[in-house]
Amino acid sequence: MDFRFITGFRGRVRERLSDGSVGPGIQGVHIIISGITYDPINLLTPRVQFKKVRETVTTNTTGSFRIKLKKGVYSIYATHSDFETYWSSKMHTILDVGLRNLVFFMKKKSYSTVFVLRHAEYDVISGVPNQGLHLNSLGVARAEQLGKVLCDADVNEIFVSDFVRTQETAQELATNMSLAPIIYSNSNIQNIVQQIKTNYIGKTIVIVGHSNTVPQIINEFILGSPVINIDYEFHNLFVITLCGSYGENLLNLWYGNTPNCIQ
Repeated sequence: MDFRFITGFRGRVRERLSDGSVGPGIQGVHIIISGITYDPINLLTPRVQFKKVRETVTTNTTGSFRIKLKKGVYSIYATHSDFETYWSSKMHTILDVGLRNLVFFMKKKSYSTVFVLRHAEYDVISGVPNQGLHLNSLGVARAEQLGKVLCDADVNEIFVSDFVRTQETAQELATNMSLAPIIYSNSNIQNIVQQIKTNYIGKTIVIVGHSNTVPQIINEFILGSPVINIDYEFHNLFVITLCGSYGENLLNLWYGNTPNCIQ
């Protein structure tokens, strides 16, 4: 086909690297081109008719594409499973015969991982304030298991509540990672989650909470997540995947010893 005598776009989608430089072309980008075309009603009058159009094209192995379009005004929307969505900030106009050059850039998605768990087992002791209760022998063993389970997870930060049992649950892991846990208040969960979304993009975070705060934390990351009841459970390890600041996936794992009823 001789593209000199048709109208449309030809171009390439390239990666925008983290340092701002330009990377290679991106294969498999799904491009949606939407707009309004205008065609002469006939050759004897200056009047035109307008039509809404929506066309799609996918980039080849070099990130290049070509698409035939009528004269008109178009917007560009592009998606790829490994890259952030692109949409044009301005409209693109096709007025003349020939293919108009169109090059744009996409950034790779930045994924963060957040591990959320309840503190390990503890005993209620008469006369000891709730905030000061320590782990029992089962809890100490579970805390040691947590340190082993996540020792290769490249944890960047650990958040614990201002209760002794959450701090003791994270101690083995914090020692292994050479980290000083950040203490948060249960009344400040919303702000802590927002801080993690904003300041820890691309990082791995651990949050140790309580049976009544873990569901709240998860819901702050993934709005509308399933209702979770862990009142009598200590073995759950919830894994949240964030794409940027958006909660994309929730996985429920187990660690350490599990109760006989669910083994």
